Amino acid sequence: MLSLALAVSYHLNGEAYNFNSVHPHVRYTTESGYIAGGYYNSEYTTSVYVGRSFDVYGYFNLDVAAVTGYKYTVVPYLRVEKNGFFVAPTIYHNTELGAVVGYEWSFDTVW
Repeated sequence: MLSLALAVSYHLNGEAYNFNSVHPHVRYTTESGYIAGGYYNSEYTTSVYVGRSFDVYGYFNLDVAAVTGYKYTVVPYLRVEKNGFFVAPTIYHNTELGAVVGYEWSFDTVW
């Protein structure tokens, strides 16, 4: 299934940085939960990812992937989502722990 989405985010503990908070997003999900997509990231560049999405006992979705578009070539990606709300852990400048929280509006297509 192909999904088009738009997310808004806030970086907890990232107030000192000038992060983008609007993220257009396109994702393809297979029937078995594999995911691939791209989005406009918080560092004002395009990220591409591949991974897997897991339904955790019907409570929330857990996305685990590898993503490009940040300072390093490929980094791990982890996101927990429920009813459009999401949280993802992050590290600022290799030392400061934080989290990205937000909401994503998703529009599924028939492709």
